[in-house]
Amino acid sequence: MCVGARARISILACLAGLFGLAALAPAGARAAQPGVDPDLTWDIPDSAMQKTTDSLERAGSRWVRLDVQWRQAEPSRGSYDQWWIDEYGKAIDMARQAGQHVILMAYNAPAWASGSRSSNVPRDPRDFADFMAFLARQYGDKVDAYEVWNEPNIDRFWSTGPSAAAYTKLLRASYPAIKSVDSTAKVVFGGLSLNDYNFVRGAYRAGAKGYFDVMSTHPYTYCGTTGPRTKRYSQGRITPDSFLAYRKVHTTMVAHGDRKPIWFTEFGWNTSTQKCDPSAGIWQGGVSERKQARYLRQSFALTSHNRYVKVALWYDFRNNYWNHDANTPEARYGLISSDYSPKPAYRAFRNYANNRA
Repeated sequence: MCVGARARISILACLAGLFGLAALAPAGARAAQPGVDPDLTWDIPDSAMQKTTDSLERAGSRWVRLDVQWRQAEPSRGSYDQWWIDEYGKAIDMARQAGQHVILMAYNAPAWASGSRSSNVPRDPRDFADFMAFLARQYGDKVDAYEVWNEPNIDRFWSTGPSAAAYTKLLRASYPAIKSVDSTAKVVFGGLSLNDYNFVRGAYRAGAKGYFDVMSTHPYTYCGTTGPRTKRYSQGRITPDSFLAYRKVHTTMVAHGDRKPIWFTEFGWNTSTQKCDPSAGIWQGGVSERKQARYLRQSFALTSHNRYVKVALWYDFRNNYWNHDANTPEARYGLISSDYSPKPAYRAFRNYANNRA
């Protein structure tokens, strides 16, 4: 559900059920390190960038995920848009000054690589691998991790039709390219829309094992309104749009002899008043600000039961500035409003971040 420089896309599936667990992790529990997806690379002015970094530092965030649009950065083969390269660099520097670890996520192929303006997938995975190596050379040890694509399991971000085998080719090309430049940087599997354990299984069958250091998933829930404790089963298996289905992702990894950590590079709930109504084609609703805060607390608490979940990043940090807090799901995922005023979830995030071990 990542945002580009000016637009945000959200695709959530729908299902429902019920499950109960402890509400808040006790002090000292090894729950996930908290982070956020901020708007630092979304073409905002320097003054807003400073306000964003000041706010996330006060919130106690440890990690940020910054997205890079390949088509903006390398509009023609081997020719880089210096304005964007500098903008990404500035965002990285400001995030680090605010005490953040940085995940750099790149996606969205330029037409020269995809063959068409309507396609966002490279025809040759080596072209993307070369771009990732360029980023690693450009930003060096300022970046802690590189995430290879965003939500490759849905059409919006893999326009040629999601394919675990095709994505694995991209991953297998990118991993050695990044490591050849920075052997210490983590390579992150492209964050999956929902907990898509079937896609993970397909990637292992295609040879993904050994070509990433961290598994990433985006555990959004049924209709965007179901809480993190709720589970639904279909044919005896938890459904991918249950928050807790990240555990099925983990068991899939273990079944393939892999015990790498899982990071949530996106998760969250929006505070619009829209109602989810699949029968009317409305697939995403919102929750109250109090419920958003409660779900945030519950989500982090749940990670304390599964220590393989090492990092969890809330999407997103600030309501979309271009929407001016419009009452739509896409506009209101933030912990803070577009004018930087905090929601209850901001205070819940800060309390969690400051009280964890």
